[in-house]
Amino acid sequence: MEDFHYFSLDVEKRTKGWLFSVVEKYLGNNYYKIICDHVTLLHTSQKEKYPGLYKVLSEMERKGVNDTFTITHIGVSDKCIAFKVESKFIHRFCANKIPHITYLVYEGGKPVDSNKIEKWIPIQRIILGGRLVKHT
Repeated sequence: MEDFHYFSLDVEKRTKGWLFSVVEKYLGNNYYKIICDHVTLLHTSQKEKYPGLYKVLSEMERKGVNDTFTITHIGVSDKCIAFKVESKFIHRFCANKIPHITYLVYEGGKPVDSNKIEKWIPIQRIILGGRLVKHT
C-alpha cells in the first residue's frame, strides 16, 4: 500500500465558511484551533485493520466521488467539539465508530479526541456536500 495520512470527505469551502459563521457567535475566544473541513473515512493508523477499505477508497478517489451528507448532532467534550454526520456512503465506507466532522479543538486537545466524545446532542439537520480526497 502506498503511503497516505487519511481519506476523507472534504467539506465544500463555501459550506465550511457558512458553518463557521453559524457557530462562531456561540464560541467566544476560548478555542485553540478550528478544523471543520472534513469527515475522516480511513486514517493511516486504521489501514492494517481495514485493508479492503483502503483499496476501495483509493479506486473511488481516482474516479472522483462526491457525497451529500447530513449533520445530525453536535458532540462536546473538554477537548473538542464535533458534528456527527450521516449518509449511506459514510455508513458504508467510514472506519470510525461515529462518523463526524471535528469542528474545533481546545488548548491541549487534538482532532483525534473527537473519537472519544460521549455526549451527542441532536440538532436541526444540516445538509452538506463533500468530495472524497486522499491526503498524503
